[in-house]
Amino acid sequence: MLGTSKYIQSRMQGILNLLYVFHCKMLIASLAFFISIAFSNPEYIYLYVITWLCIPVIVILWLSVFNTGASKVIERGLIINSESVTYINFDDQNTIKWSEFDGFEVSKKLMKQITIRSKKHADIVFGFYEFSPRQKESFLNTLNNKKNTMKKVSNGA
Repeated sequence: MLGTSKYIQSRMQGILNLLYVFHCKMLIASLAFFISIAFSNPEYIYLYVITWLCIPVIVILWLSVFNTGASKVIERGLIINSESVTYINFDDQNTIKWSEFDGFEVSKKLMKQITIRSKKHADIVFGFYEFSPRQKESFLNTLNNKKNTMKKVSNGA
């Protein structure tokens, strides 16, 4: 019997994740744009760099100021209980029942992601850096144990 475990993204982890995701997504597009500006109008490079650095700071400040107090929403969270695993992304919740659980994987690409697969519904996919290392270790161990248990059941052991 599995108890309920809640993994809620901390403010600092959320900030670090936002910075990581933003910069990874912008890196390739930015390089092409930066090279074209450097060869055509080098005097505008500082505007580009300032804009590129200010956008994540503005988003982080907005979340820090307005997502506080009693009305604070859970930015990212994972709830694992005896019936299912649920991923929370602000107000959206995606749940996979254990009977529909089809394993999980951790990608090794630049934008590392954790995918919790479902046999029947959409997979749960979230960024590898959305949770602290301690939280990841805990829920990945739980998912791994569940995967192994289900494998034994399907093999008739």
